[in-house]
Amino acid sequence: MSEALLHKTHTGIASEFFVAGELARRGFNVTLTFGNTKAIDLLIEKDGKLIPVQVKGIQRTSSICWNVDLSNLVDENLYFVLVNLHADTKAQPEYFILSKNEVHEHFKPTKSGRDYLDYNYIKKLNFQDKWDKITGPDGLTATTNEHEPATDFIHDAVLDLLWNGYCPESALAGNQVRMRLNKNDFYESEVSGLQIAVLPGVQAIIMNFRGEGKFKNTTSYADEIENGEYLSPQTMDSPPFNNGEVFGSSHEVGGYIELVK
Repeated sequence: MSEALLHKTHTGIASEFFVAGELARRGFNVTLTFGNTKAIDLLIEKDGKLIPVQVKGIQRTSSICWNVDLSNLVDENLYFVLVNLHADTKAQPEYFILSKNEVHEHFKPTKSGRDYLDYNYIKKLNFQDKWDKITGPDGLTATTNEHEPATDFIHDAVLDLLWNGYCPESALAGNQVRMRLNKNDFYESEVSGLQIAVLPGVQAIIMNFRGEGKFKNTTSYADEIENGEYLSPQTMDSPPFNNGEVFGSSHEVGGYIELVK
C-alpha cells in the first residue's frame, strides 16, 4: 500500500473545513465542534433550524472507503457528507450527501466491527453534490431526513427548546427571571446563579456550574440582546463548551439543571 499523503488528523480537519465552506456559501451559519471522538462534526443553522452534520474524509483518488461507527447514528436529523480530498492529484474534492437512513442502508459490515461505506459503490449512486438534501428546494433549509417525519422534533423545538433570553430554571418553576451578562461573558440568573454561554443564533449552552453575581458594570440583559438559540448542555470544559448536542425536551432541560451545582 502506498504511503499516506496526509496524517489522519489533517484529512479530517481539511474535510470538515471544505464542507463548512460549502455550507457557508449556501447561507448556513456553521459551527465546528471539537474533540477526538465526535458524533457531530458541524452544527449548522439557517431559517431557525439546527442541523447536525457528520463529515467523513478520505485523501486519495484511489482510496476505497469511509469508516463509519453505526453507534453514533442516533439523531434522526443527522446528515453525512462524505469527502474525497484527492490530495494526490489536487483535483477538486468530491462530496456525497447521505441521510442517516441512507448510511444504514448502504454501509458494508465487517467481522471486526469496522463498518464502512465503499467509495466506488457510493460513487455509482445518486448522492454526489446532493446539497439540496440539507438546503432543501430553492435553498430552503431541509427539516428532516427523507424517510423520517420532522413534526415531533419541530414541535418540541418551538415549544420547549428555543431560548427566550430568560432563566430556563425559573421558567420550569413558572417564573420569569432575567439573565444578566457577567464578567466572564456568560449570562447569569440574578436569582439562582444559573449561567448560559451563547453561540449567537445557534446555541444557548447551560453551564455546569453556578455564577457568583459578579456582573459587568454596564448592565446588559439577555432578553434584550439574545434569543432564539437552541438550549444545550455543557459538554466541554473550554470554548465552545458544547460538541453539538441539544436538549430533546423540557424534561431533559430540567434533569440537567438538577445536576448543576
